[in-house]
Amino acid sequence: MSKWASSSLGSMEPNPFGAIRQKLQGMKNVINLSSGDPEFSTPQHIVEAAIEALRSGDTHYTMTNGIPELRNEISK
Repeated sequence: MSKWASSSLGSMEPNPFGAIRQKLQGMKNVINLSSGDPEFSTPQHIVEAAIEALRSGDTHYTMTNGIPELRNEISK
């Protein structure tokens, strides 16, 4: 165990979703909805928008009910 890790970390139970993902690997006709990790790369325009947002300081969590401007656009 690393010096910086809490001693309680070693006694934690494994994440059950990791075990589910392992069981689903290689299975056919199964849609894995456990982790939300798509099988395709993020489109380049989204990558660029994320980079620009980070560079402009947009690095904090949003309100739990969402970004007002985005909610307004979605409602249209």
